[in-house]
Amino acid sequence: MDHEMFKGKAFKVLKFMYESKTKRASLPSQEELDKYLPLSQTNWNLISAPPPSSITLTWIGHSSFLVQIGGLNFLTDPVFSNRASPVPFMGPWRYAKLPFGVEKLPKIDFVVISHSHYDHLDLDTVRKLGNGPVWYVGLGLKEWFLGEGITNVVEMDWWQSVKFGKSNVEVEDSEPWLLALSSSLLQITCTPCQHWSARTPFDACKTLWCSWVVRDAGGPTFFFAGDTAHCPVFEEIRRRVGKIHCSLIPIGAYLPRKFMKDHHASPEDAVQIHLALGSSWSVGCHWGTLRQKALEHVLDPPKVVQAELERRKMKPTDFEVMKHGETRGIVVQGGMVSKI
Repeated sequence: MDHEMFKGKAFKVLKFMYESKTKRASLPSQEELDKYLPLSQTNWNLISAPPPSSITLTWIGHSSFLVQIGGLNFLTDPVFSNRASPVPFMGPWRYAKLPFGVEKLPKIDFVVISHSHYDHLDLDTVRKLGNGPVWYVGLGLKEWFLGEGITNVVEMDWWQSVKFGKSNVEVEDSEPWLLALSSSLLQITCTPCQHWSARTPFDACKTLWCSWVVRDAGGPTFFFAGDTAHCPVFEEIRRRVGKIHCSLIPIGAYLPRKFMKDHHASPEDAVQIHLALGSSWSVGCHWGTLRQKALEHVLDPPKVVQAELERRKMKPTDFEVMKHGETRGIVVQGGMVSKI
């Protein structure tokens, strides 16, 4: 992965934010948001008792999902705040309704963080979750957590793996997809993607950005792309990891392409990532929640995904989006995948 392309990115972001202020599409009215981004009734019964050999997803918003696999609960890039910003009075704000608060979550066993940007790493949410779950983060990010009093942190490099059980966490450097797993363990692998990181204009690319694979022993495999552009690494992930049954792939904040193409996938790119991974079922993330500086209309990403599926003569159910608060999932039995 060529990290040189991201040098000076923080300045370019600030320049883009200034220039795009008058160019981005207007936000839909509340009536339109209620119609096209409705709040779904969360299926707490399914969350409390998911079927065996299943993966269930509940969309909290943006890239934040409650994921259940192998009898365990984890979160992807949890953000429960009204703003994704270091200050409460400016920065990307949440226009979509929050389906529920942190207090409604079931016991969270672990959290995976893709990178340090504020719309993926939220201090207030981190403080609320505290040291209850294990936090899996990329290289260089553990220090930030320790500074906030969070010590239950495992820092990982690309292709490093851990075995997660009820009693121990062990970091492995060997080929993660070959590790022997007992039925009481999950395997969590830090995998590459193409993005960048920063909390300030002065720490760009100081910490690692990553995607994540979570594999249930003898059961399904889940992939979280984090924030990423399309790049050849997804074919490599498929070769190394094997079958992926469910993926979260970003579809928003993709225009203008001249600026975004190196670090944000377009909806068309997202479908290509889905195909490169060989994912049985993919769900779009990183859209429909926060008022960001990208130029596309906030309701466009799912429409473009569906148009790309039609162009490729793929099933509309291969790559879908969810409603805020909605709970959906799959069951994997005998190599067959069925929707819940």
